[in-house]
Amino acid sequence: MVMKYLRALTVILFVAGLLSAACAQTVQWNSPGPVAPNSVAQLELVFTDCQPQGNVRLPLVNGLQVLGQPGRATSFSMINFQTSSSTILSYAIQVNQGGRIQIPAFEVQTDKGKKTVPALALDAVAAAPPRQQRRHRGRRARGAGERGAGGSAGGTAEPLFGGGL
Repeated sequence: MVMKYLRALTVILFVAGLLSAACAQTVQWNSPGPVAPNSVAQLELVFTDCQPQGNVRLPLVNGLQVLGQPGRATSFSMINFQTSSSTILSYAIQVNQGGRIQIPAFEVQTDKGKKTVPALALDAVAAAPPRQQRRHRGRRARGAGERGAGGSAGGTAEPLFGGGL
């Protein structure tokens, strides 16, 4: 009698695990954050607990150029008998204009059926100018021959981790 209940419980837990895994299948973007116009950036499309089928082509978008085929990385993990997998398609892109560029939502075919990739807004903004060194009051910049913190007099090199052999 106890064995019947244990078998039934095992079957129920197995089915519940399958159903929870089925609910976790997603396709989403890893947002690259702001992108400088006319620079190359990486755009990642993440498939969780499903695999893309065939070539996944991004929609044509004005101001956005896809450079070549995507790179592909796959990972698999099992924790407490629960499995998880992900595939990341990494696209090299170039943004050819400033402002906001919208990649519309589109569908992809996976091993678990069709999935919708959500829309993504890319903000193409000019890169911030390089930071200038600030001078503190009462201090002056050190010359090449002066001793500074961690430096040496006369420009001679000192070993980083102590003396020689």
